[in-house]
Amino acid sequence: MSKYMSRVIFDVASRKDFETKNIEARSVSITTADNEKLEVILNSDTMETLGSDFKVKIDESRSDLEIAVVRSRNVAEESALEGLDVEIIFPKDMIGDLEFKLNCNELTIKDIDCRNMEFGGIVKELTLENVSSKIELDIRADMTIRASDVTGSIEINQISSESVLEVPSDFSFRSVTEGTGNEIRYEKDGVPSDDFSDRSSETTVEFNGRKSILTIRRI
Repeated sequence: MSKYMSRVIFDVASRKDFETKNIEARSVSITTADNEKLEVILNSDTMETLGSDFKVKIDESRSDLEIAVVRSRNVAEESALEGLDVEIIFPKDMIGDLEFKLNCNELTIKDIDCRNMEFGGIVKELTLENVSSKIELDIRADMTIRASDVTGSIEINQISSESVLEVPSDFSFRSVTEGTGNEIRYEKDGVPSDDFSDRSSETTVEFNGRKSILTIRRI
């Protein structure tokens, strides 16, 4: 339990596409619940004036709902990246597509089933657990991805980066390399290995962009 917390709850009446903007945090957690409510929870152990330093703004239209976490001018971006944790809980049966623009050290996505998820910005560590979706990652940083129980596709787009995708031994996937000067490498037990992807798998890992390396590590 964090020392300081601010919570916003919003009733969602119909299925919508969700978009988030302006999220700068140490960690962001995204999951679902069996209700018709959107919850955005801000947590911190260091920011005594959390409720006034950050405001959650929600803008709803007929088919879309936009979420923004607005930082006060009195708070530096570095302070948010060091001391703010954000949890977003979506209504499970109300999700259309999800789009996120964020800057965080850790991103966790758990228990989500939707058509498309798109992420842009900076993420250093990403955990995917029990996710079914087309997941598009347009991330401007070296990144470690940990995936377990993922179906659909993981599409990674990077420029001049080196990232790692860690998967369990029973994770079946087919790999696709696109773009210019990109390479997918494979590791087992900490050492380089031959390609262990499965062309017949329904789950896809696609690597796109330019002059980047993705190492798929079986653990």
